[in-house]
Amino acid sequence: MEHHVLFSNISRVMAASEKFLMALETRLGESVLLSQVGDIVLQHCPQFHGLYVPYVTNMMYQEALVNQLLQQNRDFLYSIRKLESAPVCQRQGLKSFLILPCQRITRIKLILESILKLTEPGSDSILNLEKAIKAIHEIVTDCDKGVRKMKQIEELVCLEMLLDFGKIKSVPLVVSGRFLVHQGPVRQLTVEAAYNARLSFISVYLHLFNDLLLISSKKYFTYTCVAK
Repeated sequence: MEHHVLFSNISRVMAASEKFLMALETRLGESVLLSQVGDIVLQHCPQFHGLYVPYVTNMMYQEALVNQLLQQNRDFLYSIRKLESAPVCQRQGLKSFLILPCQRITRIKLILESILKLTEPGSDSILNLEKAIKAIHEIVTDCDKGVRKMKQIEELVCLEMLLDFGKIKSVPLVVSGRFLVHQGPVRQLTVEAAYNARLSFISVYLHLFNDLLLISSKKYFTYTCVAK
């Protein structure tokens, strides 16, 4: 399980990347001046989407596990330090290598945009370049959505572990489509009905979701729900 979290589908990402670079090298062999790269990018985009989105989405768990293993597992730390000392690593750490796929997909878009700026107006390659930029942008956008969704789920899972519904009927927090919009302490004002009305304040904690509002009392790091 730890191996899967650490490396995800990185071997398949590497294979797709090598295939893409080989296609570019083949085109370069035809002419030193690359007249068209948009079509090559477009050919590889479907595979890129299927590989890069899951990998980038997994990165938040990947980074957390690396940090945990480096701090708690001496054998892992020793092995990593030994591997990173190899000349082939060029003084780069494990984290640097694991983040490369994320950097690669975003840099492809930047390179294509630069090529488009330098392309002669009216050139036959402009249309494919524009399509390729759009396709890569969609992949990057889906990567961002995947990361955001995983963070939202992680937030719900952590909150569910800290929340006690007490006498109130409990509701599952981790459900499809639900996410936390805002949470924080507020002061509830109470007016006591008497000749000399007195105001009193009670500290409560609000958890506002896109489809639910929970009112809780907080004690240290746990919450007891009092209304929903």
